[in-house]
Amino acid sequence: LRRRHDPQNQTPVRILIVDDEECFVESVEILLRSSYDAELALFTSSAAAMLELGQSKPDMLIVGGRMPQFTGEELVREVMAQGVEYPILVVSGFLSGEQVLNWFPQAKNISFLQKPFKAEQLTAEVEKHFEPVPHGNMQ
Repeated sequence: LRRRHDPQNQTPVRILIVDDEECFVESVEILLRSSYDAELALFTSSAAAMLELGQSKPDMLIVGGRMPQFTGEELVREVMAQGVEYPILVVSGFLSGEQVLNWFPQAKNISFLQKPFKAEQLTAEVEKHFEPVPHGNMQ
């Protein structure tokens, strides 16, 4: 993947994925690894993800809507309070897109996917922000 806003940056795109459903995190990992060269940080604990987000910023955050410890909304509110502009994709089978987008009505970096979703829907969200490049070829 290459950053659309910064195509000269050759460092691997880093996507942080957090959801309390381990099988969901693993499925997203398999899909993204089979589709793109990207560094993935995987979390099933929103508290652990929150600590990681405090130490380093990803290029994209994919977060579940409902989780124990910190909900998706709480996690998104925390990172938005830091003034982040990287894309945040909220995925949920319980929340609606309208609910999620109302967390920060002015934010242009938050999007939503209803679970369950098709692989093509997830890759379309990723590709809004990153240009796919062939595996192993960042030139």
